[in-house]
Amino acid sequence: MLAQVLNRDFTLGTVAATEQQLRSVIANRRAGILGRPEDPREIPTAELEELADALAGAFAAESGPHDGPRPAEPGAQAPPPKTDYAYLPGNPVVGLVQVALEAHAAGMDVEERTMADDRRGGPLPVVTDRRLAGVELRMTGDGRRLWGRMEVANPKLLSDPGWLRSVASMLKRHFRGTAPFVDRPGAPPALAESARIVLVGDWGSGLPRARRVAEQIAKQLDDPGAARRQKHVIHLGDVYYGGEHEEYRDNFLGPWPVARGRTDVASYTLNGNHDMYAGGQDYFAALGDPRFAAQGGSSTFALANDHWQFLGLDTSYEDAGLYGGQAAWVAAQRADHPGRRTVLLSHHQLFSAYEAGARTLRAKIRPVLDAAPLDAWFWGHEHRCLVYRDLENVRFASCAGHGGIPEYLVEALPVPPEGLVYEYRKQYGTGWQPWNTFGFAVLDVDGPQIDVRYVDEDGNEHYRTGLP
Repeated sequence: MLAQVLNRDFTLGTVAATEQQLRSVIANRRAGILGRPEDPREIPTAELEELADALAGAFAAESGPHDGPRPAEPGAQAPPPKTDYAYLPGNPVVGLVQVALEAHAAGMDVEERTMADDRRGGPLPVVTDRRLAGVELRMTGDGRRLWGRMEVANPKLLSDPGWLRSVASMLKRHFRGTAPFVDRPGAPPALAESARIVLVGDWGSGLPRARRVAEQIAKQLDDPGAARRQKHVIHLGDVYYGGEHEEYRDNFLGPWPVARGRTDVASYTLNGNHDMYAGGQDYFAALGDPRFAAQGGSSTFALANDHWQFLGLDTSYEDAGLYGGQAAWVAAQRADHPGRRTVLLSHHQLFSAYEAGARTLRAKIRPVLDAAPLDAWFWGHEHRCLVYRDLENVRFASCAGHGGIPEYLVEALPVPPEGLVYEYRKQYGTGWQPWNTFGFAVLDVDGPQIDVRYVDEDGNEHYRTGLP
């Protein structure tokens, strides 16, 4: 990930400048002015107009006012906006512009050196040291990062006709429609009586610290104490920025903690909203990797034994929802196997102490929860580590979305909301920018018991509990 691309002002400035350049190309064509170096001739004018309109709509959706972060502790100085450092837009078109920027940077000068405002407090940057060379960081008096909204666009980027072609190609893949939904495969893989299941969410960033998380997961898999256990690693979704082929290759499949050719560990990955930005084709293609064979090419899966059933849900094919008959499938699995306790896995959250729950997901799963309490639910999406008990008819719930994306540790809640029993608040780095520490969850299954441990990117176990 490039530091400039992770800056909101820089990325949105590029979105706006690209739209303006496209409008210029369209106007020149209509005026009969052809052969200009910025004119991508092979793209029909109607497609350029569609692209320009999409960029304009995306800019409008993302450029409104947004609240800055609260200080980490009451009375402390508030840090600059997180989007100066780690901008991951909710709009898929802007996300795909970020993909195009990263891809186009392969032909530009990229350098890696410590930032002027670095406060890493360790060997690795909080976010990234990679940036486009010659596009300089400017700091404001209140600590904001400014890369300059138009600086790369003229003349370094938009004067290159390849830029318009590449961003048009990227967005064309978005407009081509979503990949077909692959229904559940056949019989679920058998879960052994003794097993180790590692859960990591929002890990697919490729950042150096995310790779450290992969190294710590590999240590958990190779732990002599787990030698006799069956092993599974489950990603709770999101490969950044937009779930494109190169991102799966470089940020996900390449650094995945289960090495290619290893056959004693089964791998799974859920569908996240960023995985669907380009239509999901590359997400489903990644499931063809032999390491993910247990998933059977489907974005949902079951892993079960006589005591437990883990049901992986797709909450992103329908954004923050539950596409198709998944809710009925969960209800049927519970009804058909009354002796099994049920653990749901998903990308989006049912509820949160900090953000809204996924409204459509909540509505669709509510009849299942009303029928009988759910034993446990693990999710990602928020880049936090949170544990809840006995809330909304869920006995145990946990957000484990802190695998690979920096998140500010906002001001601690003076009174923890109902049900919240734990939040990992160890700060990564030094100074007054309170970034989170990455990590994952380890579930050790022993017959009817499951021990849950939370381990951070340094290998420290910071919380341990059992499923109720």
